[in-house]
Amino acid sequence: KRLAFIGLERANAVAIYDLTDMDNISFLELVSDAEDIGPEGILLISADDSASGRALLVVSNEVSGSITVYEANAAGSFSQLSRLVLDGGEGAAEISTYDSVNQQLFVVNNGEDLDAPQIDVIDFSDPVSLAAPASSIDISTYGGGVNSVAVSNGVLAAAIEGESKTDNGVVAIFDAATFELLDQATVGALPDMVAFTPDG
Repeated sequence: KRLAFIGLERANAVAIYDLTDMDNISFLELVSDAEDIGPEGILLISADDSASGRALLVVSNEVSGSITVYEANAAGSFSQLSRLVLDGGEGAAEISTYDSVNQQLFVVNNGEDLDAPQIDVIDFSDPVSLAAPASSIDISTYGGGVNSVAVSNGVLAAAIEGESKTDNGVVAIFDAATFELLDQATVGALPDMVAFTPDG
C-alpha cells in the first residue's frame, strides 16, 4: 500500500489515507491517544528498518511533550505500541528521526522547562518499552533552538536557529554514534527543516 499520514494539530490525531489508487483515494483510520496534544512530527519507520520487524509510525506531540509509537499489523492498520513523555514540558517533542544502524531515535526538545534546547537520544531497540533518553546533545552553544533533525550514513544533521529569529542559523553535523560535532555551516535565518538526499 501507499499511505499518507496527515497530522491534525487541532484534533490531536493523525489521519491515515490509502493512496495506492490515486483515482480512488480512501480514508483508512484516525490514530490518537487521549493524552497527546499537538502532533507536530510524523515519522514512518519501514518494516525492514524496524527493530520489531513491522512498520512503525512515530508521532511527536509538541504540546504534551510526548512520543507515541504505533505499529502496523498484517492488514496495514495501526495500533498503539508505546508512549513516552519527555522532560521539558511544552515543546519537548517536536520532530524526530530514526537511526536504523544504532537503533536510536533523535528527538528535537525545545521544552519550555529546560535551561537550554537539546536533542534527546532514545534507545529504540525495543519500541515496546521506551525508556527516558539515555543521553542528550546540548544545542545551546550553536544557537537559540533546534528546529529539525535528520540522520543518514552515520551522521546526524540538525537545523538550529540563531539567538534572535532574524540572525543566521546553522546546520550542525554530528557523529550519530558518539554525538561528536563533525562540522557546521552557517545558513539563513530560522532554518526550519533539514533533510538528506536519497544517496545520503
